[in-house]
Amino acid sequence: MKLSLSFLASDLKQLPDKNIYGIDAVEAISFVRSDLDKQNWDKIWRNVKKAVDIYGPYNVTYHFPMNGSEYVDDKFVYSRLQETFKRASDIGLDGVVVHSNKILSSNEWIKLNMDEQRDRVCEKLSDVVNGQDPTRTWLGLENMPVIGNEGNDLDPMFCYSKDFSNLDEKVKVVWDVCHSTSTLGYLEAVKQGLLPKAAILNYQDVDLYDFQRLGERIAHWHFAAYKGLNIPQEELGYFDGMLPMNGSMPETVYTNILLQINKLSNSETIVNFEIQENDYYVRENGLKMINWAEATLSNI
Repeated sequence: MKLSLSFLASDLKQLPDKNIYGIDAVEAISFVRSDLDKQNWDKIWRNVKKAVDIYGPYNVTYHFPMNGSEYVDDKFVYSRLQETFKRASDIGLDGVVVHSNKILSSNEWIKLNMDEQRDRVCEKLSDVVNGQDPTRTWLGLENMPVIGNEGNDLDPMFCYSKDFSNLDEKVKVVWDVCHSTSTLGYLEAVKQGLLPKAAILNYQDVDLYDFQRLGERIAHWHFAAYKGLNIPQEELGYFDGMLPMNGSMPETVYTNILLQINKLSNSETIVNFEIQENDYYVRENGLKMINWAEATLSNI
């Protein structure tokens, strides 16, 4: 298993120094649609190639933009997703991470058939991977939290292992531990009467190890803890990218999940730690996270 940190794809100064952080891999991440504009897009791929020069292609992943980047109906965004997978394959990247990218309010979602929307995403991603020659580079769809970071922003189609059932076998899964544990937090809030069940548009009764049902379909992992929930009783709201010792769930939950991930992984599997920082040029929390992971794995 390889340990990885993210960096903003448009800012090469954020690229972590492998000698300082003791990591094996990195993930270049884009967030917004404007990253797809030509000037930004060209810069991002220059930066990805520089990351490859340092870490090697199999130790670099790229995260496609999610905000304002709906690709099922937007032909431009979809063409960029196709181009992304082609570029990544040509360079030899380990993989490309993508969200379902349909972020709507609850009022907008209840007017839609979620199963139909889910199938449309699966169809588009299938077209991407089948639109070019076979490659060792994977395209992976990430699980999302049942309620978004702001509380009124939802992308709830792929939250549980069952939601990936109709996904083309050539499309892999990226399992985000922060997303899955926060989903469990919301399910528990419903059980405790702190949140109405109707607030969770995709409600399934699962446990912390729901990801085990996907087995080898998981090609890549995102790892962090969360703190707080977007419910009336929580004054501070929700924060992702937390260190395991600072999250809402006990640290032992994340210790056990990392050990389970290690059992499911091989020596080439990358676990990318998406950790919030005060300064993304000096990764104090990232270093703490890597040290925590190494200490956890050393006790096996």
